[in-house]
Amino acid sequence: YMNMCIATPPNDGIEQLDEAWEHGVSVLVNERNWDGTIPDYLDHPAFLGFCVYDEPTYSTFGKLAAQKKEWLSSDMADKWFFVNVFPSYAAAEHLGENYDTYIKDWIDCMNPEVLSMDQQEQ
Repeated sequence: YMNMCIATPPNDGIEQLDEAWEHGVSVLVNERNWDGTIPDYLDHPAFLGFCVYDEPTYSTFGKLAAQKKEWLSSDMADKWFFVNVFPSYAAAEHLGENYDTYIKDWIDCMNPEVLSMDQQEQ
């Protein structure tokens, strides 16, 4: 059973949000370059928030924290600022000190709504 998905921005209307809502699915819109613009569909019941970044390196935490601070002071404050972090087997140069520190510092820095990562076969 799936109750959330990540989708492309609904550029040609909100039909995909309407359809998702009909099926009980909430939508994170894939918006990797959020510039502070508030979408027309902000109040759509299926709109959960934006997927703003995938697999941030340790060095990007500060930039993302600043972006989330802007987010929280906007009309988007009650929506998810979703970021999918690296899995434990990511290359060391992406993680800073180690994976435990990467995750702890991510949580401390971002206070995420959920902790998400992709676990793929190697």
